[in-house]
Amino acid sequence: MRGFALALGLALGGIACAAPLTDWRIQTTAGQPPGTEVSLQTFNDSAWYAAQVPTTVLAALAAAGEYPALFEARNLESVDASRFTSPWWFRTCATVPVADALAPGAAATVTLKGVNYRADVFCNGDLVASKEDVVGTFAYHTIDITAQARRAALAASGASARLCIAATVHRPYDVFWTRNATDLAIDFVDWSPDPPDGNVGLWQPAELVVGSPVRLEFAMARTSVTTEPAPSPVRRPAITGASVVLTVRATNVASSAAPPSPAAAAAAPSAVMGTVAFTLAGLGPAGGDLVCPGKKVTILPGRALDVTVDASTCPPLALNRSAAEALLWWPVGMGAPRLRALSAHFTPAAAAAAAGAAGAPVTASTSTRVGLRHVASDVDPNGSRRFFVNGAYFPVRGGGFAPDLLQRTSAPRRWAELLLARTAGLNALRFEGKFQSDELFDAMDELGIMALPGLCCCDAWQNWQLWGPEQERVAFRSVRDQLLRLRGRASMLAFLASSDQLPPAAVQASYDQAVSDAGWTLPVIAAASNVTSGIWGPSGVKMAGPYAWVPPSYWTDPAAADGYGGAMGFSTEISPGAAPMTLDSWNRTVGGDASLIWPEGGPDSELFRAHCGNPHGLFRSLGFFLPAFTQRYGDVVAGRAGVDAARRFLVAAQAAAMESHGAMFSGYRLRQSLGATGVVQWMANNAYPQHIWHLWDQHLQPGGSFYGAQAALRPVALLWDPFNGQAAVANDGPGAVPAGSRLEASLVGVDGKELYRQSSTMPDIPEGSVELAPASLISSQAVSAAARAAGGVAFLRLSLWSADSGAGAGAGAGAGVGAAPLATGTFWQPVEQDVVNWSQCNFYRCNLTSAADLTALLAMPAMGAGVVTAEASFHGPAEPTDWYPLPPSHVLPLTAVTVRVSNTAKSAVAFQTRLRLMAADGWTELLTLWEDNYFSLLPGESREVKAMVARLETDPEPAVEVQTWNAQLAA
Repeated sequence: MRGFALALGLALGGIACAAPLTDWRIQTTAGQPPGTEVSLQTFNDSAWYAAQVPTTVLAALAAAGEYPALFEARNLESVDASRFTSPWWFRTCATVPVADALAPGAAATVTLKGVNYRADVFCNGDLVASKEDVVGTFAYHTIDITAQARRAALAASGASARLCIAATVHRPYDVFWTRNATDLAIDFVDWSPDPPDGNVGLWQPAELVVGSPVRLEFAMARTSVTTEPAPSPVRRPAITGASVVLTVRATNVASSAAPPSPAAAAAAPSAVMGTVAFTLAGLGPAGGDLVCPGKKVTILPGRALDVTVDASTCPPLALNRSAAEALLWWPVGMGAPRLRALSAHFTPAAAAAAAGAAGAPVTASTSTRVGLRHVASDVDPNGSRRFFVNGAYFPVRGGGFAPDLLQRTSAPRRWAELLLARTAGLNALRFEGKFQSDELFDAMDELGIMALPGLCCCDAWQNWQLWGPEQERVAFRSVRDQLLRLRGRASMLAFLASSDQLPPAAVQASYDQAVSDAGWTLPVIAAASNVTSGIWGPSGVKMAGPYAWVPPSYWTDPAAADGYGGAMGFSTEISPGAAPMTLDSWNRTVGGDASLIWPEGGPDSELFRAHCGNPHGLFRSLGFFLPAFTQRYGDVVAGRAGVDAARRFLVAAQAAAMESHGAMFSGYRLRQSLGATGVVQWMANNAYPQHIWHLWDQHLQPGGSFYGAQAALRPVALLWDPFNGQAAVANDGPGAVPAGSRLEASLVGVDGKELYRQSSTMPDIPEGSVELAPASLISSQAVSAAARAAGGVAFLRLSLWSADSGAGAGAGAGAGVGAAPLATGTFWQPVEQDVVNWSQCNFYRCNLTSAADLTALLAMPAMGAGVVTAEASFHGPAEPTDWYPLPPSHVLPLTAVTVRVSNTAKSAVAFQTRLRLMAADGWTELLTLWEDNYFSLLPGESREVKAMVARLETDPEPAVEVQTWNAQLAA
């Protein structure tokens, strides 16, 4: 039998400490005895499945080996969902000190932070909470087991007592395509297949606390910032000062129920009086700890209150200009995400009086890390939502985050996904109905990646007409509890109270009360679509699509801004859709089975479709991508089969995804000062291996979509607007690009022959601005003429050179000689751009009147082995570097590497040059965070590319491998 020792409690200074309950056993309730027996100390659960909470049932069964390779091929479809119709038992036992349980005024509680969806909870043979009360995926459930703990302590023969907790967990019924579900749970909508178990389980942590009835939780530091007037709406103003308010939630968990008899009334819990003191790191003398004087409180049984201190009683919480500049937390790309320790401590008044000068015992405490920052939001005159952090404009460049389909997580995976997001250039992630773990948000705080949590679309959360009293209660508690636990996080940007639709007035009022009860002080947006709330005002955002492929010219076409997803306003979910996996990832998805890698029907086969969204959804295939792809790039698999066909299709698809996703982010960045205030790519990642909606796939493999986004989102990026024929320099800093820098445009044929070259001297480009190049630099006409002369496709190379760099490196021989440019960008351009048929557009896609012809890329000069060379230099265990800073708590074993790659051909562009770092087995690609990839090298051009690779110091040095379009697709 298992046991968990709760070693800290009243016997050790009186502190009530939370002990995580992680080691559980699970089994279906079918054929098992009732909870009054299962929760007894004597019950034998040794034949049950071991489970580490947090977990869902299917995740635990997969970990036990029952469902190997669950995400491969179509294995998920073989899981019998009826196995999860009956509830499942979750059972664990823990030992607690007898002295703690029997101490005067002691309380014992179990908190279940994520029950999906409802549960009867038993402890030591008693039903302590029913499924009518323990219901709601996102609600916190704190259950009083004081009587059971005291009874166990009185019966114990030694210094510790045993508590056994058992819960019958019922799955939710919440499936978007049925449209009649009413359980307010987790739904993956059309993003992926439905988890067969409905994610039933204890999917968030469980804790046991025995000790003082006072609990301190959810500490926060609310910061206001003063600034000088901003030079423009998008320029950063100078900070003049800041003020901090410290807050903690204090709860008396003792029962507030009326005593059943006069005798019981004498022993009933009473109000607790005492003081709450705060300690904040870095604001004290000489940068040490600041200890704020204690504040007296009285907490009634069963009640909670927020305790606050500010500069009126703790003057150092008012920061002058220099202190504010040194201490503030900033999002990624804007400054350092500085975190500091905040703790709060409760001392009972009676204990303080008794202790006197000897010092009173602390009986409750909490600690967390906070960032001192201020978030504000408004709606600009164009109706577009804007955000400001510490007074500085914050254009949102985000992605939708999907958890693992079975809700599995690990520290390495969390860090890998967040570092991939940062490497792609994202500064925010949206969580639509997917409130994730504290550990994930801890890492976001450290990295400076902002979070947009909110509620889900298309399911019970928006089926308000079906709600009854239970749904109303669960919705209120879910919003309140989640905002309460998230309120103190530096990474929080706003809360989206709905997704696609405006909630009814009564639901809005309930949510507004939940926001108030939680002490949430950040912006609330009524929905992720364009709505106006009587409580929160206009949302200032849009959800106008697209969700499927559109051409690069779509984003800056004025017609796209009128009711569609063009680069204007704040788009909360938007994407050109298709992002087929790389060959490596697809091979892993089919389990390395060569007979499955290119099934009959190719990318329109049932197997490919099984890895495209939800089988009941609109986006359940690549059908919106393939026609235009074939028109534009040609029949890349003609006469091919098997691995060869799969390779050709997936290599070409990376180019198409890079082109489409890069154009979206580029369009929004081009217009960030003209009303394009935010864009959220749908999605950043996948819950399940998918060929749609990701920047990196479920195998953590970035492909063309990732590097298209990265190219558009660099701190200094060179952008190309194919609709208007304009080039631009976007600068996010740090600092300005000084006047006198030179922007160069050249056009090169597929054979590497230079067809055009022009340059322009650029003015000062301040941080946070976009500067259009003079019309004389490059035009649509020049691009079209060069593409026609080159046989159908020309490569537009933009290069930005510093004023003192001398002549730029051009195409042809010698391109690898000279100083490196400040930035480059390469775009493959047709004779004629795509033309959208606006009469055949809807919220998710558009048809074309005519398609761009890029088929000349298939006729590029072939490249044999060794034509493009790459040499890697490894720099030892990674430490924070200027180009890739890492917080000390990251858990990935990262090594810095520099790769020098060269195109030795004299008459061929090395198109879609892809670098890979391979493990010693020769076929496993290592997780690598490249500063650039899938780039083009002109003839004779060399460049250095930096990366961080996940490898142990004791591992053999990885081999660097280089791939090009020319070597894999060219004739």
